[in-house]
Amino acid sequence: MKKYECEIIQDLLPNYIENLTSKNTNEYISKHLLECKQCSNIYNKLNDMSNNNDDLKNKKFVKYSKKFKFRFNLLKCIVIFILLIFIVNIIRNIIIIESLLSKSEKYKDATNYYSRYQQYNENTYCVIETYHYDNKYYRTMRSILKVSGESFFAEQKYDGEKVIFYSKNADGDEGTQELDNGGGIMPVEPRSYIFEDKDIITKIRNYILCDIESVNYNGIECYRFTNHYHSALGVDDEVYINKENGLLVRRTSERLEGEYRDVQDVLFEFDTITEEKINELIK
Repeated sequence: MKKYECEIIQDLLPNYIENLTSKNTNEYISKHLLECKQCSNIYNKLNDMSNNNDDLKNKKFVKYSKKFKFRFNLLKCIVIFILLIFIVNIIRNIIIIESLLSKSEKYKDATNYYSRYQQYNENTYCVIETYHYDNKYYRTMRSILKVSGESFFAEQKYDGEKVIFYSKNADGDEGTQELDNGGGIMPVEPRSYIFEDKDIITKIRNYILCDIESVNYNGIECYRFTNHYHSALGVDDEVYINKENGLLVRRTSERLEGEYRDVQDVLFEFDTITEEKINELIK
């Protein structure tokens, strides 16, 4: 064999091993290797080195693949776990909200109850009391402006036939008038209020985003809702709902873009008013 021919073949061997040479070149190199022991030995050594490198690459690839697969499966398990927690929380919220709404519905037509509503913020303090028996009621409202100390008092009576409204302001001006039933002092009736929002988007939002936890407020076992939304009232900071009857206990929210914090406390007592009591109040 000519020396220059062996040099050419040996230069081509790496490409030949990697199958990068043409068909004619392959035939020429194969023929040469059969005839030249020196080039054949070099080819065998290079081929063994290439196989070893391939094995090493394969091992590294397998190792990397296993590591990637483990991390991917771990990430998938974490995502599934978080998703399950999210779904379970939504289901829990739905069950709690719908259960409270169902309980409050039983009190919508209550005819014997006492309610006390307190609303206060940095500017005003207001109290509304209602005594309701059968188709009669007696309501009072007292409000005070904290800055000036001015007060307002109103009294409303309904004997089943006519509504008499009496009011007295801070200047001592007072007056009595007959009203249509439904006017005058705001009625504080045993209702859920916050869960009566019929907007389906609002319902879904609260199912998903509300945080609900069990608390005891003033001796009453409640569910405390944070991040609750009402389509007419906006977002509440906190809402407390009585676990037993589904009625509102307390509500706090920011008003006027955070200028003051508005708090409402509500108390309901049932079957405590007698006919004698209501007649005495409305006489």
